[in-house]
Amino acid sequence: MKLSVFNIDNWREIGATLARNKTRTFLTAFGIFWGTAMLAILWGGGDGLRAALAGNFEGFASNCAIVFSGRTTVPYNGYKKGTYWMLRTTDIERMLLTVPEIEAAVPSASGPVTMKYRDKSTSGRSKATARNL
Repeated sequence: MKLSVFNIDNWREIGATLARNKTRTFLTAFGIFWGTAMLAILWGGGDGLRAALAGNFEGFASNCAIVFSGRTTVPYNGYKKGTYWMLRTTDIERMLLTVPEIEAAVPSASGPVTMKYRDKSTSGRSKATARNL
């Protein structure tokens, strides 16, 4: 049996089958339409979100690195795993001397503080940045 796209009998049979199964035909067509529409919407939304985020961060800290102190994950030099360490100004000066690609370093500190004014006090977090301009 030879199948041809231009065979009129094939198209009549397809039309008759679609006419006999109207609900199934509608639901299948709607499912294909809905799936295609959702794919286009999600794809476009994803591209739009990526472009918006890229636009927001464009030129922002593109050549910046931030180093945080914290707890160690492995024992080192006699210290136990989980030892808390702090960066000091000498560490920053040493980094500036040993890595010539670093143009500038700005140390900052943050942590819990108790603020007092006369007889009132409150607790909170504070962040300070030391900057030499």
